[in-house]
Amino acid sequence: MARIASEIKAGYYPTPPSQVELIAKRLRVEAGAKVNIFDPCAGEGDALHGFAQALSSQGAAVTSYGIELEKGRAEKCKSKLDHVLQSPYEDTRVTPQSMSFMWLNPPYTDHGIERAEVTFLRDLTDPVSGKLQPGGLLGFCIPQKVLRNAAMLLALRFDDIHVYRFNNNEYPVYRQVVVFGRRREKKNPDPTPEGNRIKELSLAELPPLDVRPVEPDEALPAEYLRDEIAGFPEVSEIEIIRHFTRLSTWNYAIDLGMYPLGSCTMKYNPRVNEYVARLDGLATEHPYQPVELAQGCLRILKTLEKCLLEITGMDAATLQPAAGAQGELTGLLMIRAYLASQGNPRRVVLIPDSAHGTNPATVTIAGYEVRNIKSDARGQIDVAQLKQIVNAEVAALMVTNPNTLGIFESNIAEVADVLHAAGAQLYMDGANMNALAGIARPASFGVDVLHLNLHKTFSTPHGGGGPGAGPVMVRKHLEPFLPVPVVVEKPDGTLALDDQRPQSIGRVRAFFGNFGVLVRALAYILAYGPRIRQATEDAVLNANYIRQGLEPYYELPYPLPSMHEVVFSDARQRKYGVTTMDIAKRLIDYGFHPYTTAFPLIVPGALMIEPTESESKEECDLFIEAMCAIAEEAATNPELVKTAPHSTRVGRLDEVAAARRPVLRWKPQTEGEAAD
Repeated sequence: MARIASEIKAGYYPTPPSQVELIAKRLRVEAGAKVNIFDPCAGEGDALHGFAQALSSQGAAVTSYGIELEKGRAEKCKSKLDHVLQSPYEDTRVTPQSMSFMWLNPPYTDHGIERAEVTFLRDLTDPVSGKLQPGGLLGFCIPQKVLRNAAMLLALRFDDIHVYRFNNNEYPVYRQVVVFGRRREKKNPDPTPEGNRIKELSLAELPPLDVRPVEPDEALPAEYLRDEIAGFPEVSEIEIIRHFTRLSTWNYAIDLGMYPLGSCTMKYNPRVNEYVARLDGLATEHPYQPVELAQGCLRILKTLEKCLLEITGMDAATLQPAAGAQGELTGLLMIRAYLASQGNPRRVVLIPDSAHGTNPATVTIAGYEVRNIKSDARGQIDVAQLKQIVNAEVAALMVTNPNTLGIFESNIAEVADVLHAAGAQLYMDGANMNALAGIARPASFGVDVLHLNLHKTFSTPHGGGGPGAGPVMVRKHLEPFLPVPVVVEKPDGTLALDDQRPQSIGRVRAFFGNFGVLVRALAYILAYGPRIRQATEDAVLNANYIRQGLEPYYELPYPLPSMHEVVFSDARQRKYGVTTMDIAKRLIDYGFHPYTTAFPLIVPGALMIEPTESESKEECDLFIEAMCAIAEEAATNPELVKTAPHSTRVGRLDEVAAARRPVLRWKPQTEGEAAD
């Protein structure tokens, strides 16, 4: 539709001027285009006046006409528009490769609007399409309520149907959309949206830009302007479909087999969670809509808060953080605000060497100094060392429990007492809550602040960069510092967003977090109900079952009981020159995704394995058999393991080069070489 010489026939009624001007800017008519605007609602032409001005500013030759229109039903509207299409305006006929733009908003709101509107459009579409040569464009504005029927009607004779949605705040009953279609030569035998290319484009769902629109040729040098990408391959639909379908079969997924990545909790995401998150009224709701119209969404948030507080034993929560790392930062900022209110925010945060890798970065961003605590011989926090370190400068200790060795910190209550006696806070990284949910509540052993990775413990697919959710739970003394807004329940039972909290650390994310992830988490929790304990027990059972099967073949540096994951080392295999990375690559040949390699750093050559509760005994047995076979290969044929994988379409990659010299953009293929 861009830059096509056009005549625009417009009619009625009523749309805010700002919206009409935005539509005009989207049309982008060519300079010199002959544009005829017909305003059936003479005297109510402010919107179309702005429309004419916007087109004139693009260089169009604009002529406006006013037609008296008695406000009535569809038949009267049609007769007036027939008048627009006939004499005395024969000189404005639609010409080849041009665009007709008709403002079709019948001025009635009775219960028969859908039937009357579609009848009206049917009576109008055929004569208008008859005036258009193939390739010509038609546009009209209709209430959103009849969009599907109108699109199907237009699809009889038009291709490339584009739908622009916008909100009409002055006349909310209309909820208008603008529809454009390109005239085809023959009538379409399949007049359904599925049989056509119907594209939905947002027009003014977002507020109008507060900056002047800039054309590319105004902002960029001429050498960077182009109509097409040089060297970009031209392929048919079947070729592109086969290409991406083929790629999908080469990739690994939780739907194909176990993802034993330790620390990441790559569990199966039940399809019912996806179904619920995609329901109309949840997936389609806008964060700017009034709270009176968002009570269902707010109720979901409030219910999820209550569930998470029950699971953790904490007193208050925020669902805003978009990931675990942001949850860590939010928690530390609340601790800082609380300590500052006591007169001293303090200077140091303690982190055990068995904690999650994001903790030190979070501490630095929060403005604190990191001080490490080494684990004792059992892989736990050294309480004696902690007592010597904790002083008036320590703001908090960040502990991961169970820690990254998969071991529960058995002295955690004593650790909490040491910190609290010195006025410090205990922060718990709850990424490993898959080992505790339904069994142990962090509040019971002295935790002051806790974040949860909902995309781990509570089932949203994890990996690939997101999305995530990292809600933060706190004890009562930290509640005044929660981010705003906070969901509150009024005496009449309705919900509201409270942002009048003077001690709040402020907003940490736009709107209210990743809502779809929160919906999935609630669906997961409600599906289990009181039996969520069983998911935890199954996760711990699977990890210990795998541990029992692999202990004869791999070194277990810390023999304390394992929780949801188990960490081995490659110490036995290194005698043959085989490392944890080699074992992981060989595991691919056996049909499994690799485990987490070389982490935690406290274990040299670590093999970190977490089967989660998703896996059956049969799948765990297959994994154990594969790992045992690789241990045997490492001892008898180490070269086979060191050169793995052998069954993939791509051999072992240069991971150092990939990290240091990544290819970040596509380049066209040149003579004699493959494209990047």
